[in-house]
Amino acid sequence: MKRLVLIALTLVFVLSFATIAMPVAAKETQQAVQYTGVVVASQLRVRSGPSNGYGIVGFANWGVKVTILGRDARASWIKVRDARGTTGWVSVFWVRISPNTRYKDIPLANPIP
Repeated sequence: MKRLVLIALTLVFVLSFATIAMPVAAKETQQAVQYTGVVVASQLRVRSGPSNGYGIVGFANWGVKVTILGRDARASWIKVRDARGTTGWVSVFWVRISPNTRYKDIPLANPIP
């Protein structure tokens, strides 16, 4: 009888711990999503903010792979980082994003200048 009670208590403890840990694991997986894209312009201007009114911080050539860090509220500009570490904003029109990703799925960049 004591053995059954001990097994039951162990199961309750293990199941309660698993239920608590699951949402945390799901949240960590969600944050691990990394969006990528490829530049489809001969020389794309990388800007300090999400419009042509911001200064140019660098350039990205055709075929350069970028990591997408976020987007503006209208999903017309995305914040990117290239392999050299240059970070800035580009028009979504000039970046082909990973398959099965919509611009609206990309989280908002925070803060937007």
